[in-house]
Amino acid sequence: TIIAGYFIHYRLTKEKASMWKVVILLFWPILVMSRAVLLWALMEILCVYFLFNRVNFKRVIFITVFLIGFIILFGVLGDNRGNQDTNRFSTDNFISDQYRETGEKLPSGFVWIYLYMTTPINNIVLNIDNLDPKFNFKYSLVGLIPSFIRDRIFTENDKYALALDDNAFNVSSFFANYLYDFGIVGAVIFVSVLQIIASILFFSAKSGKIGSAIGYSAMFYAVGTSVFSDN
Repeated sequence: TIIAGYFIHYRLTKEKASMWKVVILLFWPILVMSRAVLLWALMEILCVYFLFNRVNFKRVIFITVFLIGFIILFGVLGDNRGNQDTNRFSTDNFISDQYRETGEKLPSGFVWIYLYMTTPINNIVLNIDNLDPKFNFKYSLVGLIPSFIRDRIFTENDKYALALDDNAFNVSSFFANYLYDFGIVGAVIFVSVLQIIASILFFSAKSGKIGSAIGYSAMFYAVGTSVFSDN
C-alpha cells in the first residue's frame, strides 16, 4: 500500500523523492528473498502506471522491458532461495528432450514462470473428475482468517483444498478452494462475483478517486495472480 501510494504521488507531482522511496522500499523483498512480495509490489506499480497513463507504442516497449526484467530477477531469486526442493528445479527435470536446448538458452526465470503458471492448471485437471463438494466455506474464506488462528484450525494434511500433483509446487488456482467447497457451478458463481467487485473498483479508480486507485492496485495483483492462489 505504501509503495502504491508513493508511486501515485510521484505520477501526480513528479517529485523524485517519492520515486526514490519506491525504489528503496523495493529492496525489502529482494533482501528477504521473497518473490511473492516482489511480485505484489511490482504488479501494484504496473497497475498504477496503467491507471495514470494512456498506453502507446513507447509505453508498450517500457512495459515489455519491465516485465522481462522482472522475469529475470524472479529467476535469480528462485535459484538462490536455498530451499531443498529448489535443487531439482532445472530444465533436466521439467523440460522434455525436444525442448531442452531451447529451455537451456532461456533465463531460468522464464522456466520458473512457466512452471508456476501451468502446475495450478495441472492440479485442477488432476482433481476435477473426483470433486465431492461439502457446500460449506471451509476453504473459500480461509484467507480471511488470521494465520495464528488458521494454523490451529488447519493441519498440514488439509492445508490445500485439492491434492497437489507435485508437492514442490504448492500453488493452485483460486478456483481450487471454491471447487472443493461448492463444485464447478458454485466456483463459477463465486468467482464471477469477485470479478464484478474488481470491475466496479476499477471504474472507480479510472474516475480519479485516489483511494480506489490504491485499492484497485491490490485487486489488480489478486486478479493477476489468481492462477497461483486465492489472493
